[in-house]
Amino acid sequence: MRYRVKLQWSVITKLPTASKNFLNDSSILFNFKGGKSFLRSIGGKIRCSYEPVTLEPTDIFHDDLKKSKEELGFSGKKFPYVIDNFLTDISTRLNVNFHLFGNTLCANYILDEIDVDDDVDLGRLQLIENHPQIKSLILKIAGIFKEGKRHAHSVPSLPKYYPAIRIVSLKKDSESWRSDMATLVARHPQMRTEVVSAVLNKNDPHQVDESLILVDKQGILAYVPFTAPSTAPGNLQRFKNMTSMLELAAVIKLQMSCGVNLPKDIIKIITNPDQAISSSVSSQKSWVLINSEFKLQDELNYFEPQKDSEIMRKILIVTVTQVESMSVKTAFQEETTEKSKRKVVDGHVYQELGTIGDSLCFLCISEMGTSGLSGSLVTVQQGIKDLQPDVVIMVGIAFGIDKSKFTIGDILVSQQLQLYDLQRVNNDDSFELRGDKPHASARPLNWARHAKLDWHADNAKVEIGLILSGDKLIDNHDYHETLSKLIPGAIGGEMEAAGLYVACQSAQVDWIMIKAICDWADGHKAKKKEANQKKAATNAAQFAIHLLKVSSDV
Repeated sequence: MRYRVKLQWSVITKLPTASKNFLNDSSILFNFKGGKSFLRSIGGKIRCSYEPVTLEPTDIFHDDLKKSKEELGFSGKKFPYVIDNFLTDISTRLNVNFHLFGNTLCANYILDEIDVDDDVDLGRLQLIENHPQIKSLILKIAGIFKEGKRHAHSVPSLPKYYPAIRIVSLKKDSESWRSDMATLVARHPQMRTEVVSAVLNKNDPHQVDESLILVDKQGILAYVPFTAPSTAPGNLQRFKNMTSMLELAAVIKLQMSCGVNLPKDIIKIITNPDQAISSSVSSQKSWVLINSEFKLQDELNYFEPQKDSEIMRKILIVTVTQVESMSVKTAFQEETTEKSKRKVVDGHVYQELGTIGDSLCFLCISEMGTSGLSGSLVTVQQGIKDLQPDVVIMVGIAFGIDKSKFTIGDILVSQQLQLYDLQRVNNDDSFELRGDKPHASARPLNWARHAKLDWHADNAKVEIGLILSGDKLIDNHDYHETLSKLIPGAIGGEMEAAGLYVACQSAQVDWIMIKAICDWADGHKAKKKEANQKKAATNAAQFAIHLLKVSSDV
């Protein structure tokens, strides 16, 4: 054997809106996970927070592929699939991972290492078109994403893809191995000498040892010469870093071509590529080169983002107390790096908090409780009328039910509400709660479930469940115990969500409540009141921002 080869392809596609909505609103085919590991894989602490959602295929997804997989000659229940005779007498395995950047999908198809002889054409090996089994699988999976459903048809043609190949030489290298590798990465046979030199020269600044990493607009190549086996581990790590950088650049370029509004930190790493990575010189120089190869700065000069009215959804954040309102303003300012702006509509004052992902966010402030001229019912009704939001999120502080399960600052999200003021008082002075238990809207509740998956705030867990709501300000141990016994499934309580529900239900606007525990409504509200309320309000505000980022299209 002459070479040990590792081969993979990054396949980039833009998803239709209907397909993206299906992924957002369903966990049938995929489980959603955070994408911080992707940013770490770039190496050197890149100065951006544009992480993808990692889609983990479920058993249903693999069942949907079962027939196609068997027809194509793959084996194995889940990824990685085994491929018999990938090359003559050479079997390997194919793993697949999926990264969703808003409405843009990167599917990475990664082969295990194989050993090949001199007669294998490494140029042809890089082309998906020369591997019918893998090509057909890619077309099938792309169809599932494009149609956003099971039993989808294969797409007719391959999406844009970028190969990455790593080669470890197992025998003495030819004298022209560097030139050979430059020709291989550019995929231009019989390149002129000056062109070969240009490929090597532009890649020279980020080289660190006797191995080679080459970047071209066509893809990535890594080479470990026979004379420098000790460079293999470092070369492999830089190869992985480069493939992640290329993935990010390819996604950004496609999104700019579609007019997708990009986060500000992405704009900064495009316009200032030499400052994008803080702690690795080689990674920094690699990003400068990839930025240049993909012509990201040129694309940005002609970039015309879609108008806010075309892509922005409006989110109305509702708070009640001063500590809730200030916590929301502070959290949004830290996230957006912009101060809120006052917005007046027909004499009613709101705060424009800024943009999180594709959500333009506003703040309105209610008085305590549901009823009254400025209670949550009237306030939310007016906010819906003035701003026409897509979703209303109430953010703030609540009381907890069970000290053995929760602590101050833990975050409660409404799956259902139970109105504790609607009661039947019996002849023996006992009482029963009446009325149904309305559910929060399906869409934001779906966001909350996925946001919970990768929420990592210290000492603040997230619980989604039944919330008590009523106009009584409860600070009585006996009454608290009575309520908790009447509704054993309740996780907490507050005073304004009932008005939120009624106003949004009437206007057919999605809603959800996010509040964190500041006390136990047991007669000891005054104990560390200020500190506990600030902690709870801050946690709730930060989780609301996290939820909006998870649910964004960009």
